[in-house]
Amino acid sequence: SVYNEFFQNRISPSDPDLKNKIWGNLYQTIFQANAALEGLSAAAFDSVAKRQLTGEALFVRAFCNFYLVNLFGDIPLVTGTNYLQNAKLSRSPASKVYQEMITDLQKAVDLLAEDYLDGSNQVSINDRLRPNKATAEALLARIYLYQKDWRNAELIAGMLISQADRYPLQSDLKQTFLAGSTETIWQLMPVLPNINTGEGSMFVQTSGVPVYGFLDSALLNSFESGDLRASDWISNYINEGTTYYYPAKYKMGYSSSQTEYYTVFRIAEQYLIRAEARNEQQNVSGAATDLNLIRERADLNPTTATDYNSMKLAIEMERRHEFFCEWGNRWLDLKRTGRIPDVLSAKKSSWESSAQLYPVPQTEIQNDPNIVQNPGY
Repeated sequence: SVYNEFFQNRISPSDPDLKNKIWGNLYQTIFQANAALEGLSAAAFDSVAKRQLTGEALFVRAFCNFYLVNLFGDIPLVTGTNYLQNAKLSRSPASKVYQEMITDLQKAVDLLAEDYLDGSNQVSINDRLRPNKATAEALLARIYLYQKDWRNAELIAGMLISQADRYPLQSDLKQTFLAGSTETIWQLMPVLPNINTGEGSMFVQTSGVPVYGFLDSALLNSFESGDLRASDWISNYINEGTTYYYPAKYKMGYSSSQTEYYTVFRIAEQYLIRAEARNEQQNVSGAATDLNLIRERADLNPTTATDYNSMKLAIEMERRHEFFCEWGNRWLDLKRTGRIPDVLSAKKSSWESSAQLYPVPQTEIQNDPNIVQNPGY
């Protein structure tokens, strides 16, 4: 019933997951990042480790703010650990939060190492788990895209794409989400016993009615014939005569074998960021070049889009097929492009425009008199 509120776009401000798992977890992490930044700033020494840790904390703060501002809109901008001040903050405009994110990430890019480091600050050979310079750049490129700063989005994405020796597209789609995938820019290591990823443990099921839902016919029918993403990243099983399709980017459900890491950023996104940025700057042929690299990997023919409008829709569809069930990308894409009213109203009869933003948890409204609720709740 808790998850169903999200599915129906009817989230209660008193929903426990809204308070604890989303708003609460993100702000707790921001507080920890702020504490680290304050401690590092006060430290009397200067070293490679200090620079790296400072860059990581700045990146983590920006990463959390990105999801907060995209889910809730204007949010309290917390940049310190003084809980008395934090408890009385009002909501800052989203534009100010975005500028803070850009500033944090620009600093992080300057501070973080180009190599991936292990826990002893030695170069990691196989794992891409601690944020590095490219990790901060990947988020920065996405933020520029969301802010419609097309020139900088193209520039930063292009810098990452140019590192083809380090970040090549994974030729085999089935290898994309494995630990050590060449396409990975940043992954998270599993920490719970017998679980590789949260997605795998939730979605990989072989009997019964799916507890966490399943892929609908609209998505399934939208794939072109022969698209390897439909065959390699989607699986199904039959229960009492009904076929259930589920996302299978992660293949492992519950297993003691640790073969998959939770992928946060991968190079495919940068190609589609650059494609969109190029198209918005009237470079349709350049956009097609990037788009076709993603399509070729999926064993599809080159795009037939030849002008701005057709290319814009082609990029949206390519992002839908490339990033379905990854970090809410489809939801955020529809919001940032203004397409969500058309798509959701046609899909759900109960859709209301106010559902584009989550409600602020009711306890936050009660505890901080300077926070007002989002419209519609």
